Amino acid sequence: MTLRIGPALPSHGAGPISFCATAYINKAHPLFASLAGIWFNEFRLSIETELLAAKLRTQALSMTADTLKSRGSHWQPLFEPADQDRVRAVIQMIDVALREELSRGVSSPDLGSGLSGMALFFGTLAQSSGDESTHSITHECLRQATDLLEVTPLGPGLYAGFTGVAWTAAHLEPDASAEMFSTVDDALLAHVSSHPWRAGFDLISGLVGIGVYFLERLPDSRASAGLDEILSRLDESAEHTDCGITWKTRRELVPEHQRSDGADGYYNLGVAHGVPGVISFLGSCCSHPQLASRSRPLLQDAVNWLNEQRMPAGCHSVFPYWNDTINSPSPARTAWCYGDPGVATALLVASEGADVSEWKQFAVDIAKQALHRPFENTEVVDAPLCHGAAGLGHLYNRFWNVTGEEIFREAAIDWFRVTLDLQTSQNSLAGFPAWKTTPEGLGWVDEPGFLEGAAGIGLALLSAVSDQPPRWDRPLLTCIDPEEQETTP
Repeated sequence: MTLRIGPALPSHGAGPISFCATAYINKAHPLFASLAGIWFNEFRLSIETELLAAKLRTQALSMTADTLKSRGSHWQPLFEPADQDRVRAVIQMIDVALREELSRGVSSPDLGSGLSGMALFFGTLAQSSGDESTHSITHECLRQATDLLEVTPLGPGLYAGFTGVAWTAAHLEPDASAEMFSTVDDALLAHVSSHPWRAGFDLISGLVGIGVYFLERLPDSRASAGLDEILSRLDESAEHTDCGITWKTRRELVPEHQRSDGADGYYNLGVAHGVPGVISFLGSCCSHPQLASRSRPLLQDAVNWLNEQRMPAGCHSVFPYWNDTINSPSPARTAWCYGDPGVATALLVASEGADVSEWKQFAVDIAKQALHRPFENTEVVDAPLCHGAAGLGHLYNRFWNVTGEEIFREAAIDWFRVTLDLQTSQNSLAGFPAWKTTPEGLGWVDEPGFLEGAAGIGLALLSAVSDQPPRWDRPLLTCIDPEEQETTP
């Protein structure tokens, strides 16, 4: 079986990223059995490594609810028991719809829109319910994802690349042998060691996304080495200003529809593609003592810079989509990917990781200000995590569980009610079509995935009725481990 991982990012360092691997997969194992021959920047790593052992079958890949309880501390269900029935019914509909989608065949293995995101939903549901069939479906998603890697060229991005597939496996099986992931670890370590860094820094496809994978792999020594390299690349590529440090998205990395004539790039202010994602990542690093001394100075200067990017009072949002040297900034939508709720949550994660109360208050103030925006100006038209109602419900659920402030509980419930009301009886996946760009233009499409589809909606709803602290949202950089929280409702 041949696994081809092809070019997916612009050239940087010595040459273009180029992955080409051959994988021999033992069908008795749920995921990778071995990987061989990875070429990386024209440097070949010849490795024969067992990536997932047969114990994944006997241990059912995901932890039991009892194991989760032993790891966690405080998380309060958002809805009262009497109000949970409708939410659980919708979760069941998503479960059924995703199983049907799986049986028809899903064409992508990735975390953002494909099988790995579906596996994350089923694995989290299995942890909650203990249902053996759901454990089996989790395995099936990962098996199909592995088969697709044979014919699907992927780069190293977290959401559309092989890194997200590996993150999912590491997340669902935290006690797996480090050797199961050694090939991916070594390839990514070689990747992030390249300098000067010319690829993206962002969460979706760049340095920060790879950092999310390495955080999941801690305390493995290769993960520590990878994170150290990522912090070096962020330090080297930071742009120093009078008010702090930032990271510029160069023009060739800016999506064509966002490019301005004459501008040589921009300073992106969304979590998904911009500086707030770096801030949340650095805050997460600060919670690990071995990383704190390097990440904290970068974090302090980045927060200082972010504080100076606020729009004038009276605008619909505190922060714009981005800033450049040509155009006046525009108020951002209300979402995770862009907008104040996402930025506020990034600051909340940073404040908890670095233990800075002033940042926490900054985050709370921004999150509250976003609640005053009229619904018709939020640009919310569908339900997904990325830019929809369920994503906003989950962000405010996070704020409530960290601060205990009732205003955030009410906001979270309101956004989840919007989510439920957006469900349609028309022929769509679980009743939650996604409003996306298609070859014919914007339109409603069925989307099963994590970021913009039913799997992500289901995960947010699961956390709204659960008493177990969610960790599935680590790829969103919104996760705050409960043992690090100072206040609980």
